[in-house]
Amino acid sequence: MFEKKGFRVGLVLALAVAAAAVFAVVGRADDPAFDQIQSSLQSNPVDAGGFVLFRAQWHDNDNRTFTHASVVITVPDGWTLDSADPSGCTQDGVTITCPWGKLTFGELVDQQVRLQTDGDLGTQSVHAELTFYEGSRNPGRFNHIPVVPDAQTNVISSDPNATPDEAGNCVRGNQTVETLTGSGGSETTATAPTTRL
Repeated sequence: MFEKKGFRVGLVLALAVAAAAVFAVVGRADDPAFDQIQSSLQSNPVDAGGFVLFRAQWHDNDNRTFTHASVVITVPDGWTLDSADPSGCTQDGVTITCPWGKLTFGELVDQQVRLQTDGDLGTQSVHAELTFYEGSRNPGRFNHIPVVPDAQTNVISSDPNATPDEAGNCVRGNQTVETLTGSGGSETTATAPTTRL
């Protein structure tokens, strides 16, 4: 009797595991398909209080229509939204939301925002996700596609004496700077100024 009961319990467990595995495979096959997912943050380095251009994109490679799509960008505390392309973005604290509405197959979501940094120095990261509802095939299912890794830039002091020899600031003394040898036949050298232009 115990053997039959144990067999039945084992069979139920085996069927449950098999069903879960099938469900997982179906769930993965049904996940939204996006490619060309990337982001960038320029310039690097940037002076404290200066401006950077953040850009993120996703290519819709799915044959479904997605609704209520938005690009949601998380910036460092103290950074502010200056402008956006496409426009219509709003900022609430560290979150910038850029509505995109409906997405269809082949559409390229390409969002750019100009951000002003604050006085915090060092490596700063900006995170972006594409959020949307999946529509009639998965009604009510909310999804998000993050850009991995986050885009980063190095914020340096705007005082050239505090961060000499950094791009955007001056080298010490009248040092010679030059392009990399073999860089397309356009090698050159120059004497760097000791003051900013």
